[in-house]
Amino acid sequence: MFKSLSSSFSGRIGHKLVWRILLFSLLITLVSSGLTIYLDHRQGVVNLHRSLTLLAEHNLRTLAHGLWVLQEDQVKLQLEAVTQVEDVAYAAVLEEGEVLWQSGSLPATSMIRKSYPLRVIHRGEEQYLGTFDVAASLEGLNNHTRHQVASILLSKGVEVFVAAAFLLLMAHSLVTRHLRAMADHVANLNIEVPFPPLRLQNRSAGSNDEPDQVVESLNSMQERGQKAYFFMKENEKRVRQVQKLEAVGKLSGSFAHEFGNPLLGIRYAIRGMIQDLDKNSPHWQTMHLAQSECERMQRLITDLQNFNRPTNSEQVPLDLHELLDSILLLYTQLFTKQDITLCKEYGNGPAIILGVDDQIRQVFINFLINAIEALGDKGGQITVRVECLENSLVQVSLTDDGPGIPEEDYSRIFEPFFTTKDEVEGIGLGLSVSYGIVKAHYGTIEVDSSVGQGTTFIVTFPFYGMR
Repeated sequence: MFKSLSSSFSGRIGHKLVWRILLFSLLITLVSSGLTIYLDHRQGVVNLHRSLTLLAEHNLRTLAHGLWVLQEDQVKLQLEAVTQVEDVAYAAVLEEGEVLWQSGSLPATSMIRKSYPLRVIHRGEEQYLGTFDVAASLEGLNNHTRHQVASILLSKGVEVFVAAAFLLLMAHSLVTRHLRAMADHVANLNIEVPFPPLRLQNRSAGSNDEPDQVVESLNSMQERGQKAYFFMKENEKRVRQVQKLEAVGKLSGSFAHEFGNPLLGIRYAIRGMIQDLDKNSPHWQTMHLAQSECERMQRLITDLQNFNRPTNSEQVPLDLHELLDSILLLYTQLFTKQDITLCKEYGNGPAIILGVDDQIRQVFINFLINAIEALGDKGGQITVRVECLENSLVQVSLTDDGPGIPEEDYSRIFEPFFTTKDEVEGIGLGLSVSYGIVKAHYGTIEVDSSVGQGTTFIVTFPFYGMR
């Protein structure tokens, strides 16, 4: 505890807090103590003035009578009695400025000196006899004030240091240590990996004061920052993938154009040779096979051309419910043969989009074939879900509970010619062509897959009339 407290002293906030508390407390103490001492001293002076006045009122008549009848002993005795009063140092009877009788002496330092006339009334007339001169020393009052100053400064100083230590301890307990914990948390924060939220120590349950609010805002900022970072990284991957696909699309279009024209000449040449050959000729079957391979190459070139741009076919309103039902109907026997359970989850309302019928069918057929091949002979379940989203979009998802896509293949599934099939069952253009078709229809295509958890292809199109 003391170690952490001393470490908080070394910080700038600790120093500032201590010195400001001390200076402010000392300033308040000096002002309040000085005002108190000044008022007490002033009241002491007032009391001395009042005492001298009362003393004079009590002795003037007796002194005037003694002076009138010339009772010197009585006057001296009375003057000595006056100087016996506390703080009274001097008392005298003067006549025309000359001292007739006196007791004590005038103080060498500060004093209060007052004079009062001595009068008697004789035969109805007031007779002036002299002056009663009295002086009180301020030395006693000044000593009292000095002792009061020392006592107040000592007591207030102790109070200030005790209060400063207590406030510093409270500040450390309530603020400084929490600020240090926040600073350490932020310094060790790594936005690239999940990081536990900050929790302040020794906080009461349900507490919601300023440190708790700062921590809550800090944790919220940390959570939003990490979400934004991971979202940015994911979008960065998608942008790279899109850029790669766009580059491959342009390359494939150029490739198809350069090979299409020579292939057309070869096809015409083979067709002419077939017409010239007799069907019983041993070369007729070979040329017919060559013609079939040329046609397959022509379909491949057409797929390459359609990868980055749609065909010129007319777009018409399509009901995705009806379109999917017609596709699924063709695979009913295959589902039964491979022990595949089909689950359809269609929304209540219509799901109408604007698209080229055969191209949209090709997209879903590609997804369906991939799902069937992923399940294999072990069977499983395929779920087709159609939803109308709130932002005028139609979303179709096709999910299988197969083995999923390995992480190393995840970012390449839409690349042309990429395939994981061991046998020559395809050349890897199905999903890449589907990507181009969906893009040409102003849609988006996503895939969500984990090894052992299955795969979901998600396609989103603008609702008909909203594009």
